[in-house]
Amino acid sequence: MKFQVTFPDAFAEEARIVSARLKIPLARFIRDSMEQRLKELRDQSAGSRRLLERFRGVISTGETDLASRVDDILYGSDSHQ
Repeated sequence: MKFQVTFPDAFAEEARIVSARLKIPLARFIRDSMEQRLKELRDQSAGSRRLLERFRGVISTGETDLASRVDDILYGSDSHQ
């Protein structure tokens, strides 16, 4: 799929310089950079989901003093997981 993207002049020039230094086409440099950023965002999103999984069942436990277990809940050392 093709996209047309307009970059600021300074950014485009820096991207050209970097891709030349790496001895790869500018298009490949842009694709590789976008793939890396997407992977970072996926990994970050997965980390957020793992953090939220630690809270599963906490609300429905019936416990009245969850504050005493906040470190266990947040950092995963809870034996009830």
